[in-house]
Amino acid sequence: MTAYATERFTAIYGNSQSGYIPLSQGKTFSPANPHYENEAGRTETCDSQGNFSFANIADGSYYIVTMVVWGVPQSAYYTERQGGPLFQRVEVSGGETKRVVLTQN
Repeated sequence: MTAYATERFTAIYGNSQSGYIPLSQGKTFSPANPHYENEAGRTETCDSQGNFSFANIADGSYYIVTMVVWGVPQSAYYTERQGGPLFQRVEVSGGETKRVVLTQN
């Protein structure tokens, strides 16, 4: 976790611990670091139950981020996208296994 990441999460979500923003708010952070997305971390795919697993993580603080989006039919011709990004700061040490459930708070 970098100082830039903490500043970015605080600016977007209002804190650096956990949060949710509805898609309709569409918050951004300036100045944007063009290398942030590529350097920020790892991407994993969930299992059939929706669980993600990150193995061989060094001790430290991390941000877990996901996007939860669903459609709500508004008419026969339009489905509104709802949901948005969720995040939580997580501390790991000593090779521990930690279960994290991201919620809207």
